[in-house]
Amino acid sequence: MLFVRSWLTPRQLRRLLSCWSCNAASQEVICSQCGKIQPPQQEVNYFKVLHQEEKFTLRAQDLQKRFRDMQRVLHPDKFANCSEKEKNFSADQSALVNQAYQVLLKPIQRATYLLQLKGISLAEVQLSQEFLLEMMEFNEEIDRADDSKREELLGQIAEFEELAMAELQEHFANKKLSEASESLAKLKYFENLRNRLS
Repeated sequence: MLFVRSWLTPRQLRRLLSCWSCNAASQEVICSQCGKIQPPQQEVNYFKVLHQEEKFTLRAQDLQKRFRDMQRVLHPDKFANCSEKEKNFSADQSALVNQAYQVLLKPIQRATYLLQLKGISLAEVQLSQEFLLEMMEFNEEIDRADDSKREELLGQIAEFEELAMAELQEHFANKKLSEASESLAKLKYFENLRNRLS
């Protein structure tokens, strides 16, 4: 929202932060004054959508509960007898909550999104030549593997993933975002290897 607010006039900003129905100040999904559903904001943060702290480690149970609670309020069926505008707002808000939940629920997607919020893209990550060579050799092993060997390789990948995930959590906890991006890039390599064996 900060970027959007920077180029709005005070009048436009008041309109943006006001309920479309009663003009009361409102930044909530449901206006506290008239109870009308509001349209999604122009720029959103998935952590804020689901009222979660902006960090990597989240409790899946808390996230799921928040998601279900919000969908009970926002589901389009709740607005079946309302105006077309409210139906559209409900569909948009419900879709946004669902999208936020799908991203934040999965650790790799959550980490990718969290880094994006900090302006870090995995496309810029440079992994060591040693690691890349190991991945190339592992791919060659997959090409040659029979069924029993494939099971063994899946076990090795699970160990790699467990270690990289622990490193990722530690780097985020210590706010070492560059290191976190490297751990995440490795996890994506391991995910691709596992998909090849599945």
